Amino acid sequence: MDSTKSLAAVILVGAVGVLGGALLFEHVGGLAPCVLCLWQRWPWWIAAAITLPVLLLPPVRRTLGPALPALFALLFAASFALAAYHVAVEQHWIAGPATCSAPLSGARTLADFQRMVVDRPVVRCDEVPWALFGVSLAGFNAIFSAILAVLSVRTLRRHRQGGLR
Repeated sequence: MDSTKSLAAVILVGAVGVLGGALLFEHVGGLAPCVLCLWQRWPWWIAAAITLPVLLLPPVRRTLGPALPALFALLFAASFALAAYHVAVEQHWIAGPATCSAPLSGARTLADFQRMVVDRPVVRCDEVPWALFGVSLAGFNAIFSAILAVLSVRTLRRHRQGGLR
C-alpha cells in the first residue's frame, strides 16, 4: 500500500472512531451537542469523504500523492483550531459565539418557534458535559486532530524528499 493510502486508512479509522463516538455520546449517552461541537464534526466528515475514493481507487500517481497529505494536514489543522477554540470557550478563557445553543429549525409559525424554544434544552458551549482525566470531548478532538495533522505533515515531507510513492 502506498503512503497516501496508508495515511487515508489511518484517517478513515480515526474519522469513524471520532464521529461514531460523538454520535454515541449524543444518541445513546444523551449528551446534546452545542454549536461548536457540531462545527467540529465537519472536518471529520470531509476527511472521511476524501479517504473513501483514495482507498478505493488505484494507487495515487506521484504528482497527486503530495497534494493529499497537504490537504489532510490543512484539514486537521483547521479541526485542531476549532477544537482548541472550543476548549478555550469551555475554560472561560474567551467568549463563545452568540449562537452557543442548539440550533432551532423547522418552525413555521411563531407558536412553533416558541414551543421549540421552551421544549429544547439550551446546550451551552462554555460548559463541559463530560470529561475523562480532566480532558473534555473538545480536548480529545484537539489531541486527535493534532496527531493526524502531524502524521499528514510527516507523510508530505517524506513525499517531498522523494522516498514515497
